[in-house]
Amino acid sequence: MQKTPLIATAPGADGVPVQEIAARSESLGFESFFVSEHSHIPISTDFPLAPTVPLIYKSMLDPFVALGACTSVTERIRLGTAICILPQRDPIHTAKEVATLDQLSNGRFVLGIGAGWNAPEMENHGVPFAERFARTRITAMGLPPMTEFIETLLEHGVERMAITISSKSEASVTEQLERTRDAISAYC
Repeated sequence: MQKTPLIATAPGADGVPVQEIAARSESLGFESFFVSEHSHIPISTDFPLAPTVPLIYKSMLDPFVALGACTSVTERIRLGTAICILPQRDPIHTAKEVATLDQLSNGRFVLGIGAGWNAPEMENHGVPFAERFARTRITAMGLPPMTEFIETLLEHGVERMAITISSKSEASVTEQLERTRDAISAYC
């Protein structure tokens, strides 16, 4: 059976349990299962795809907790974030979550990162919306928080990393990949 590249979903508290979706995706031959992240959706959110914010966005699960549940019911499918909104997260805590999921999944975890689109959500985290790309670069592309991020991953036994890059960044995908390669190669 040919493997399907991925299934992306934004599971919410109102739907089928995320671990059930992941297990079924694996049994159907999907190669990977990704979940999205929004810490919350402020009332002032202007949703770009519909007149109102869909319920699934308002009740989105924490991606790291959801994927932790998925590790207990899957064996082969890769599990990942699509995306982890890096500028609104603590880099050391996030690195520990990534390292934990990598170990629980036996190396099947993929970290997809991005800068986010929801200005009110970002600003509730104390990050000015205009600075989100710079914050993402600081955390993910080799400046001091990335040093802590990689060191924490290595301390917890992560030997391999798969990091996806957003195509909606200010930098080209090639520039992002080069920065990521340089930041990681300094430690691995």
